[in-house]
Amino acid sequence: MALRYIIILSFVTVYILYGRELGFTDCSPLWTHFTYSFQHASIIHLVVNCLVFFSVSQTMIRLIKPYVLFPIIYIIAVLTSFAAMKDIPTVGASGMIYAVFGMQTVIVVFNKATAKQKRLFFFGIALMLTVSFFNGGSSFIVHAASFTYGALFWLIKRSREIFSQTSLP
Repeated sequence: MALRYIIILSFVTVYILYGRELGFTDCSPLWTHFTYSFQHASIIHLVVNCLVFFSVSQTMIRLIKPYVLFPIIYIIAVLTSFAAMKDIPTVGASGMIYAVFGMQTVIVVFNKATAKQKRLFFFGIALMLTVSFFNGGSSFIVHAASFTYGALFWLIKRSREIFSQTSLP
């Protein structure tokens, strides 16, 4: 539980102490792919990402331990950053957030939610991806790739659990 607060505190600390030089572009040093998730472009960007990160991580840590979840979504965000190298700095925790959305999508597809609940969930995801697409920059690529890798991770995790529960005669 405390790990989530430490991550959010690091978002705020990095925003206060550093400029956008922690974000990555096509001419940035390699290490910026590891730091961009902690930097935010504006106070509104920071606040929204902190609130969404807190909310989505709250639901997921009921299903997967935080010390497993947070490294996985961080690794996904780092990996997907290489797909979106542009001359505009890419910053923000949304790569990690979209990885969680991908995981939650798999959960929603396979759970016993009503059709109305599923439609509402998928409408929200589609709306966020659409806004991301028209927002410009390379964020859409990072968002879509992070979402996809998060969904793939949860599908693999789910299939391993299913196969480990079945017994052979």
